[in-house]
Amino acid sequence: MINLLWKKYSYVMILFIVSMIFGITMLFMTEDKDESFMIIVVNEGDTLWSLAEQYAEQHHMTKTEFIQWVQQKNELKTSSVIHAGNTLVIPVKATIDSSHHQFAYDSTQ
Repeated sequence: MINLLWKKYSYVMILFIVSMIFGITMLFMTEDKDESFMIIVVNEGDTLWSLAEQYAEQHHMTKTEFIQWVQQKNELKTSSVIHAGNTLVIPVKATIDSSHHQFAYDSTQ
């Protein structure tokens, strides 16, 4: 009986299983897509470490995690030096009342 059903409807069962796997995968991949992050302009004398300290109250990372996140999202080298005038996306959620900052949409999560 099971063999007969499998032979007759195997393509439907396979399509259903593949669709379920695809749906679950998409669900987990799009979970945090609505997250917007702040874009800042680097000032003279700023370092990734000083930015991590400056925005410490607004993110829940260690300074090292903050720096690694900024390096990855901004495609900086591990021994990166930032310069005044550069723009950086930082892991601080953008708020509507942030009048001095721009917003960045994170589409990689």
